[in-house]
Amino acid sequence: MRSVIGVIAILFLATLGSSQAQGNAPQSHPSTSASSTSGIKALTVEEFNPMRLRMCLATHFLRNEEAYDINEALESILFEYSDIDPDGVDSQMKLVEFWNHYVPGMICPSTSNLFDQKHLYKRIIDLGVHRRVLPGYFLRDNIEFPVDINVVEIGKDGKPTTVLDYLDELLTTPELRRLYNAGQLTRLRRLIVMRFDGKRVHEMSPQELEERLERFHSLKKLTR
Repeated sequence: MRSVIGVIAILFLATLGSSQAQGNAPQSHPSTSASSTSGIKALTVEEFNPMRLRMCLATHFLRNEEAYDINEALESILFEYSDIDPDGVDSQMKLVEFWNHYVPGMICPSTSNLFDQKHLYKRIIDLGVHRRVLPGYFLRDNIEFPVDINVVEIGKDGKPTTVLDYLDELLTTPELRRLYNAGQLTRLRRLIVMRFDGKRVHEMSPQELEERLERFHSLKKLTR
């Protein structure tokens, strides 16, 4: 089992090394930036890519080792890169604001012939660890930890989709549905809609879609 984890780690670290090598010239890759009044740390390329890849890698670890504490792993990564004091006032709300700011760019790289490049939320579903990571961490509390689940991603086919669009596809395509636990995905879809204001792309206003696409493209430029 640990050999499998080792292989996954090597694949991600290779991607990480490539990303860092290409990010050695900050002038050609400007850092992302938040509003000057938001209080959200602006990450450079050299910070954003390692954070992104470590978040992806943590979910792969979980797939191969059930005892892995995914909540602690994800949270420690976010606190590390956000520079938020875990013991400070409103630390969880500050953390989710930081996450929501950068989540549009959380694209997990392809791993050999196993998984295509895909947003972290969708990769979590593909890995079959969604119960532990989505309701278990990201979607655990819509009041105390109001995660933005409506990230819009442009796929290889050029179409924009959200997590709900992806779940609809999995549940309505017979050859895909049989690969997943349909009951779990149906409950996840209901949770997203009922508690986190989940939307499909066609349910967004033109303005919201435009803003989300702009944010996706802005952050995706850093995932090199």
